[in-house]
Amino acid sequence: MRVQAEDEFRMRPDALQYYYVRSSSGAMVPLSVLSSIDYSTGPAAIDHYNMFTAAKVSGDPGAGYSTGDAITAMKEVLDTNLPPGIGYEWTGLTAQEVSAGGEAAIAMILAVVFVYLFLCALYESWTVPISVLLIAPAAIFGALLAVSMRGLENNIFFQVAMVALVGMAAKNSILIVEFAKQLVEEGRSFRDAAIESAQQRFRPIMMTAISFIFGVMPLVLSSGPGAVARQSISTAVLGGMVLATTIGIVLVPLFFVIFGAFDRRLSGHVTEAPEQDAEGEPA
Repeated sequence: MRVQAEDEFRMRPDALQYYYVRSSSGAMVPLSVLSSIDYSTGPAAIDHYNMFTAAKVSGDPGAGYSTGDAITAMKEVLDTNLPPGIGYEWTGLTAQEVSAGGEAAIAMILAVVFVYLFLCALYESWTVPISVLLIAPAAIFGALLAVSMRGLENNIFFQVAMVALVGMAAKNSILIVEFAKQLVEEGRSFRDAAIESAQQRFRPIMMTAISFIFGVMPLVLSSGPGAVARQSISTAVLGGMVLATTIGIVLVPLFFVIFGAFDRRLSGHVTEAPEQDAEGEPA
């Protein structure tokens, strides 16, 4: 129960004389007789976490360090200096970051697996899609190189860009492999089909890549509130697409020749020349 009087009767400590409680004999006794007033200092508010008395500590990473580096440094300090009986827990965005640690690698693996399965269904082959996906490591390396050169950190936006790069890099490869596969089905050799496909698809690949690069440049050069998020995701996809496009036009046809011929051997479509008799006629 909480008792509260009007403002004028609780402005001074000696106002306790105006508050009465009933004694065991039934008489009304002022609180000033039963209590005393002492002046002391204390916290304005006491925080609790999971029913335990807690102290809130917050901070930001220094320049050139990520939130993961700050979490690791804070954990080392707390594990070393906290006395027995006192523990710590992460809250807010930090708790979500700690609980989600390692899920970026799982998301990347699932992205590659699903893209591979979709391509297997598209090409009706288990090996030809590998020639499409082998450009993904080059795109990831380009993203890492661009982010490192700009001094950005490995944050959640960079990880999202890495997952998106798998699909965007495969898009250019599909343009080459799809056309080359059609030429092979028409009777062309894998080598001739790959060369012609690279030549025929060079302009549309470069047009889409250049338009994409110029499209993300405003995000790469952005500033102001939220600029780090925009710069992280745009710089990663920019570096990945530049490298995947420049070397992909050369490597993807090579991968198609290697894995396409291997798929032909696995499926038993390689036919041997008929044997001839002594007169040069087919036996």
